[in-house]
Amino acid sequence: MERLLKRTFPKARLLRIDGKTLGRTTARRAAWSAEALAEADIIIGTQMALKAAPLPRLGLAAMMDADNLFSGTGYQNDEYGLALIAGMSAFSNTGPLTAVLVQTFFPENSLLQSLKVSGYRQTVETLLLPDRLALEYPPITRVLKASIRPNIKKAAAFTQAALERFSKDFPEFRWQKTADPKKDVFLVRFPSGPLPAALWELGTRLRPFAILDLDPLDFS
Repeated sequence: MERLLKRTFPKARLLRIDGKTLGRTTARRAAWSAEALAEADIIIGTQMALKAAPLPRLGLAAMMDADNLFSGTGYQNDEYGLALIAGMSAFSNTGPLTAVLVQTFFPENSLLQSLKVSGYRQTVETLLLPDRLALEYPPITRVLKASIRPNIKKAAAFTQAALERFSKDFPEFRWQKTADPKKDVFLVRFPSGPLPAALWELGTRLRPFAILDLDPLDFS
């Protein structure tokens, strides 16, 4: 993409923002300086570019291969992809941004169509939250994910026994074991809000046997 842009716009001042070009702190500061951003005619980069300062001269924003944003398995995957695309429209909060272009092989994607017509907030509320409510996914509930550490004898059995005892004392907390036969993963759902003391104590007991992840991005 960088080579193509240089051939197409040979006189344009090109600024690249990604992990390779910003590997050093000094390079990052230089690239994100107000002078460098103001002088650039074209900025090309990864998602890191969205963390740059507002660009008063920005007139067009484009995202390549947007379909990749929605190809993951995490339950927050669609929300994250929508947020990135919507964030491009706010990339210049003082400039004459006239268009946001999104490259996709599936323009009929209901999420993209809704985002175009209704915006990010309404798209999330109408297309994503109903599924979260039906499945009791966050933010409807919170989740503690316990992935059993390998090579620890009887770790899965101990974790399951502890969860069974815990659910009897606290029926508002529901747990389940995922269906993946290659690894042992347990999920504990609890009402939205601060982490309860009882669940904190449970996590302390499970820590030697499991890797704990509060509000994980995926449940696998």
